[in-house]
Amino acid sequence: MMFLKVISTLILFFSFFQISYADTQRVDSILNRIDSLISQKTDEEKRINYDFLFSQIHSQLIGDITGKNIDTLLEFKKELENQKSQYFTENTWIEVSTHNTLSLTFIHGQDPLPIIRNNAERIRNTRSVFLFRWTENLLGDEMMSITKEIKKINSNILLFTDQEGGEITRYVDFPTMDELQSLLESDFVTYRLQSMSWESRKVLFSVFDTYKLYYYPSLESIWNAYNSISDEDSKKYFLEISAYIRLASIRSVWLNTYGLILDLDYGNPVISWYARSFSKDLWEYQKLVDAFILASEVTSVSVYAKHFPWHWKWAVDSHKAVLDISSFPEYTQANMNLFEYFLWRVSSVKKWIMVGHMYVWDDFLEAFNRILDTADYILTDDLSMQWYQLATGNDKNNSFFTTDTIINRKNLIKLWNTQSDDIK
Repeated sequence: MMFLKVISTLILFFSFFQISYADTQRVDSILNRIDSLISQKTDEEKRINYDFLFSQIHSQLIGDITGKNIDTLLEFKKELENQKSQYFTENTWIEVSTHNTLSLTFIHGQDPLPIIRNNAERIRNTRSVFLFRWTENLLGDEMMSITKEIKKINSNILLFTDQEGGEITRYVDFPTMDELQSLLESDFVTYRLQSMSWESRKVLFSVFDTYKLYYYPSLESIWNAYNSISDEDSKKYFLEISAYIRLASIRSVWLNTYGLILDLDYGNPVISWYARSFSKDLWEYQKLVDAFILASEVTSVSVYAKHFPWHWKWAVDSHKAVLDISSFPEYTQANMNLFEYFLWRVSSVKKWIMVGHMYVWDDFLEAFNRILDTADYILTDDLSMQWYQLATGNDKNNSFFTTDTIINRKNLIKLWNTQSDDIK
């Protein structure tokens, strides 16, 4: 009987997907009804019904390609997870307080187990590990064996690596055509392909060619393909499929985070020279953010946006010199708006901000802190960079140094010792 009552509540819930705006009062009303139906039941009954509800939400995210009421759906999912946490002590997501992340470097072709075993106690006692490779990329199977062994020691851990795509990679995404083909045949992709124009499908399959593609393409390549598609619906589905393939491939090797570049493309050597940015158009970049938020919900991979506030076009490579963007307020404001949009989007999966090492004009200090206050977690750029060491603690007229400003926050993950003098 209880199960039927919850199904009836579900029908009521999905009825408000027909509206075109997020109705917070309706969400609250339905959450209260679900709680009243579930609260007196056994733990097993509660789990069964919550699992059913979440499976329906997941199906809706995959199958409702219009996305008309996605904010309402994600708001409901987020609040439903909060409701579930009142009954069950296990976290649906890894909770993080300020700590130094553990950085481990692995070598292609060498057994990773000795490194993992030698660091077992450190892995057990940390909340995050940043994974690096020596000069040669790891195979996907090697990355998976590393992440599985780490999770045997600490299942409740965040795993990071710089696997953006294009030239910025740490392992092979698609060592055979089967890995990519299975993603292209998933329900998420299939539903969207069915509504794409023939022209846009050809673009998609030229970008994600199972006979040629071993690595996920750069964001600049995604932009060029996206920009060649004429109709807006197909462009939207192209971005959603692209984001889904990226995060699903990350998840397939047991990683649970992804760093999304949000630096607008204005020619900075460490961003544009490596084709790491999607566009210099704020409005178009927001559409990419929307696609990654949806993919994050479907794959449960947490996205962190970098490098806040941004890298200015003629500024130096921040791996090789101190970055100063304090003289470019108009462009800084535009890029900060993009990060703020990323954090504003409704999501039940944690969202992060990686803060770059740079000097910023003092007038942005209030907005800088206000935006970061809305992030679930904050990640520093590498604190062992030579140029960070030279800049930290040194005041500059009319400017603040970003990393010094965040260093005492309570939700900060500090990245150390990656030997990252070269972005590649």
